[in-house]
Amino acid sequence: MPARCDALLVALTGYGEAESRVRSVKAGFDFHRAKPADVGLLLSLVAQPEKARRARVA
Repeated sequence: MPARCDALLVALTGYGEAESRVRSVKAGFDFHRAKPADVGLLLSLVAQPEKARRARVA
């Protein structure tokens, strides 16, 4: 859906191994976080998604 192409997708899961992270990327998630997640980090991702995406690439 074009209207949602900029949506920030964060996989929040109990699975933190490398295979799960790769599967998240293949599924289109921007970030993969294993529980228990750092709430401050999640809030910063949501508050500034473009900055988070740029930092991930850098």
